[in-house]
Amino acid sequence: MRTKGLISFVLAWMVLAPVRLTAQPDATTLADSIQREIVAAYVRGDDARLAAARALAERAVTIYPEDALLHHYLGFSLYRQAALMHDDPDQPRILDAAEAALERSAAIRPLPETHALLASVYGLRIGANPALGASLGPRSSEERSIAERLGPENPRVWLLKGIGAFFTPEAFGGGLERAGEYLDRSLELFEDDDPERPLPRWGGAEARVWRGRVHEGRGQVDRARSEYEAALALEPEYVWVRGVLIPGLASGDGDHDHDR
Repeated sequence: MRTKGLISFVLAWMVLAPVRLTAQPDATTLADSIQREIVAAYVRGDDARLAAARALAERAVTIYPEDALLHHYLGFSLYRQAALMHDDPDQPRILDAAEAALERSAAIRPLPETHALLASVYGLRIGANPALGASLGPRSSEERSIAERLGPENPRVWLLKGIGAFFTPEAFGGGLERAGEYLDRSLELFEDDDPERPLPRWGGAEARVWRGRVHEGRGQVDRARSEYEAALALEPEYVWVRGVLIPGLASGDGDHDHDR
């Protein structure tokens, strides 16, 4: 079944399932479909599509409550939503839901990406309210350590670590140099990354984007442009890159509001 046809099928199932449970998709099919939708929505900057992917994940975990990947992708969709909610009073509630889904996933089947995303959820909380740093900083570090122990060569673990370092002051272990090191490692590992579906397989283009942002932060415009173009080669519809980051290089505007 082609991807668009499969997505239409599972979305229709989500609506019709309470009435008629015939031809119910299995958990593996749902997990893979949800991951594809989250990635497509993120790349295209489509909030409605992201909300639909989250709704599908919420429906799926009620049908398969013991499936770790479905809980993982529910948490992933909520994390993506929360990261786009700048100064939105509803963000803490979405982060609460993301944390709960990811913790449930980790309790069933610990995945490196699950713990890395939990660390990033705590990072978002701290970013929105720096006063939480004293309490949540150690929890974020602990989750990242678990992620690295479970997946020392997992490119998504290094990607999220690099993004976290990008937003963390040097005095607290972050900064452009650290971020660049982690993102370089992520890109090396992405070269051989080919996990079985429906395991997490996102992030290759995103790693290019954040490596470009590190170059841009250093004033290396040509190198930043090269990374952004590499990201577009992987994801031609990457709205943030095409509509904000590359035009920002030309204008000299380094304020690129986006998610973490």
